[in-house]
Amino acid sequence: DDEFLIVENDRSAAPLEKLPLIFVLDNIRSAFNVGSIFRTAECLGAEKVLLCGYTPLPTQWKVEKTAMGTQEYMEWEEAGKLFECLESLKEDGYRLIALETAASAEDLYSDFSDEPTAFILGNERFGLDPEILKLIDEVRIVPLRGRKNSLNVGVTAAVAGFEWMRQWRARK
Repeated sequence: DDEFLIVENDRSAAPLEKLPLIFVLDNIRSAFNVGSIFRTAECLGAEKVLLCGYTPLPTQWKVEKTAMGTQEYMEWEEAGKLFECLESLKEDGYRLIALETAASAEDLYSDFSDEPTAFILGNERFGLDPEILKLIDEVRIVPLRGRKNSLNVGVTAAVAGFEWMRQWRARK
């Protein structure tokens, strides 16, 4: 049984370099989903998490429980209204990518451009407003083969984030 080393302790040092990747959460209902996204973002070494609308804050115990302490290491902010948040990100040079189940969405595994990126995730039931999608640079969808047409928003953030990081690392 000693052939496998199980890592039980977290690293004490912060990542050497943050990825130019931001997660923007709009009107996410579930605090547990928000905590899951915080944990994913921190594990990726993402730059920041922006919280719009009525998305629960990481100061809420349900978010803290699922984030497992990562909310203490992740830069985050309440970003207010989504439209203004996205306009600001565009001005700062971020490529805005909605993760949405739109019929015209591009496959998640297509090549990402080599520029700072913001993934935008909407409400678990209603997604993103069509007016918001007009401001977005592109819409991506996780290709699925089962009957259900979507994944949990926290799972989607993880799948997209790790695919983006895989491509980013391959270019470096």
